[in-house]
Amino acid sequence: MNERAIAVGLPALTENRICSNTIRSHRLVRWVSAKYGLTKSEKLYDILNYEHFINGAKLNSLEFLLQSCERVHVNVEQAGQHLASEEGRSEILNTINTLTSMNVSSIPVFIVNSFWGLEGAVTTNRFIQIFREIESHIMNLEESGHGNEVIQTGPFLFENVIGLPSVCG
Repeated sequence: MNERAIAVGLPALTENRICSNTIRSHRLVRWVSAKYGLTKSEKLYDILNYEHFINGAKLNSLEFLLQSCERVHVNVEQAGQHLASEEGRSEILNTINTLTSMNVSSIPVFIVNSFWGLEGAVTTNRFIQIFREIESHIMNLEESGHGNEVIQTGPFLFENVIGLPSVCG
């Protein structure tokens, strides 16, 4: 994992990083997304990831999660009340089941054209490679006279999986 971190410009990961249950942190990010919007939740998510992967913070620590909320100007009392409840737990567990059924096992994951999945610290060259594969696939269909058979299933909207309102209109 250190090699991947360094490859994308991050410092070496801490040896003190402890795997912890992430349901609480995912519930918090989902709640912040719904209450404050995706920009705020992404700022929170950045802090959680940095502190976990670089500094070894535990993602199930209530104290750490509330301190992180304070850093992004989220009401700490309300966040604490949310985390003391079970709200959002079933949605997170459903999301885990959905992603597991899709063979998604790491973050980030990029789903391209509802079919190609790229996981983890993906390099620019890998993105170029996957787009070239898509281009080749489409050209082969067109050359074989089956170009009209490319079915558009619509975009994969992750917010639908976790039960948030669509930001795509």
